[in-house]
Amino acid sequence: MSPSAKKGLITTGIISATLAIPAVFTLIPYGIQKGYFKTDNLIKQFKESENEFAKIHGQKKLEIENKQKELAPLIEKYDKIEEEKKETEGKGLKEKIAKIESKIAELQQEYQNGIFEIVLPHLEKIARYANAKDDADVIKYTASYIVTKYKQFNLQLKKLGEKIDLNYPNKNEANQIANFYNDW
Repeated sequence: MSPSAKKGLITTGIISATLAIPAVFTLIPYGIQKGYFKTDNLIKQFKESENEFAKIHGQKKLEIENKQKELAPLIEKYDKIEEEKKETEGKGLKEKIAKIESKIAELQQEYQNGIFEIVLPHLEKIARYANAKDDADVIKYTASYIVTKYKQFNLQLKKLGEKIDLNYPNKNEANQIANFYNDW
């Protein structure tokens, strides 16, 4: 390489570095600011979604608890009747217990669907994009996301198990099972 080419490369490098330094100095604080406040914004969005969920589905949790309190004495009474072998009294009570249990299951399903629709997307954002290095809240929310996602998986697997035989599937059912796991 000729001496003039070397001088040209050195001069070009110096000019490029001189022009790049101000750009780098402006991008460094921008990156720090975006990374630092991103976690705070994600947590804020999650808390807002929790509040929205509480407004919409908060009453359902109270209804579930009240129904369970209503159910406990009925079950005790039914057990006593069953011990005394009074079948006529037991039939009506058994039907009442079944109605309350189905109502509880329905309310729990609605409550769980609310969690999946409103809260879970924000938990997922925290788990994926937040910086958990120094923030215990992010770790807590990430763990909550994993547990909630696992519940969602089990519920969908249970629904699939009601439609098809998961233990001994035929070829079509095996394809449905494979598609289910591929979607997850």
